[in-house]
Amino acid sequence: MPTLLRESIESAFKSGALKFLACTTTLFQGVNLPARNVFIDTPTRGTNSRLDPAALWNFAGRAGRMKADIVGNVFLVDYDEWPDKPMNSFVGYRIEPAFGKAAADHGSAILQALAGELPRMVPGDEVAGKVRAAAGLLIARAARGDVALFASRSLSSFAAKDRDALVVAAQAASDGIGLPATLLSTNWTVDPFGLKRLFNELVSKIVAGEIDGLIPVNPHDYLPARKAYESIFMRAQRLVNLSASRFPALVAGVAVKWMQGTPYPVLLADAIRREERTLAKKIKAYEDEIASNAKSRKRRPKPIDINDVIRKEFDLIEDVIRFRYVQLGKAYIDVLALALRHCGFEARIKEIFDFSLALELGVCTRSGWSFMELGLSRIAAAALEPHFPNSDLSVQHARDWLRKLDVTQLQISSVIVDEMLSLGLIELENFA
Repeated sequence: MPTLLRESIESAFKSGALKFLACTTTLFQGVNLPARNVFIDTPTRGTNSRLDPAALWNFAGRAGRMKADIVGNVFLVDYDEWPDKPMNSFVGYRIEPAFGKAAADHGSAILQALAGELPRMVPGDEVAGKVRAAAGLLIARAARGDVALFASRSLSSFAAKDRDALVVAAQAASDGIGLPATLLSTNWTVDPFGLKRLFNELVSKIVAGEIDGLIPVNPHDYLPARKAYESIFMRAQRLVNLSASRFPALVAGVAVKWMQGTPYPVLLADAIRREERTLAKKIKAYEDEIASNAKSRKRRPKPIDINDVIRKEFDLIEDVIRFRYVQLGKAYIDVLALALRHCGFEARIKEIFDFSLALELGVCTRSGWSFMELGLSRIAAAALEPHFPNSDLSVQHARDWLRKLDVTQLQISSVIVDEMLSLGLIELENFA
């Protein structure tokens, strides 16, 4: 959900302008929205995965508004039909160090990962992510020179031989990779062996005089930017994640539009059109098959499910583009800078566009980043971008520009104007 929309809904609910709020389990986990009455109608989330009982009790804790209600009410809808009864007794959150738990549960897999045999990332496989992250953290610590101290503090309950085995393996991996500690420390969630493979290929490309094709560009011009990021994403996936799929080509098209500030409704409409084109091709292939073979048992392709398309597009933007590719993009930029410096082309580092930040924020100018740093939403930053006096405003210059701005001349939404007013970024007299 766009930040501006979410914050407007939260504000309206807290003020009482909205009397009722229906939401998914995602919303109640991290947002402070106290209510007089809380209704829970499911013990699951997403595709029917069970919620932790502690999460349900956390949701129940939303009942009762501070300074407004003495008590709150929690209603469990059709509780007798729930497969389990997680609310029969209180269950609180148990806080455990993530690294220590991963090492305790998956020590042998982490040792394999430190030897270069990292598990493949498969959707829904949380264990692989934990093993890769634990191995990356140990290697980063080894590169810094304090892996033994880190292990002794984090794994104090381990047998000395098990702890020492991890330390020795991490040190050997760090020595073999040979990348700087600063790079490994800031990218420890990314496969360090993959970073080394990426570094080696970038160096060979630079030596061959192919620098221009390696440097990320500002995505303002869609077609050349899409081609550039298809190449970058494919290279990063192939070398870092050892994936040869064409998925990055699809990601690149959506990612460029996202970085350009394209609104969610436009991106969702694009996704629906893509699915409609794909369906049309499948139907034609089916009809051709039937025409040539009357006994064919192929079934006619099903119509697209619009809701499913929208959910998948949100997953692509929020989980892939704004999370996984942000991490991968940051690593690519750091490794490219190292490779350029290694080959004597340090002067060209300044040409690298910080696309990982653009992927995270959804705007691609320094001015847009500055406005978001001031607290404005992506929607507001994208609406203001065409009116920027230049594309390289610092935070202070952006603040000064807004203070002098006559917003009546911009023809922008009153919701965005209200957002700027609430943040104290524009003068009230400029909106009279």
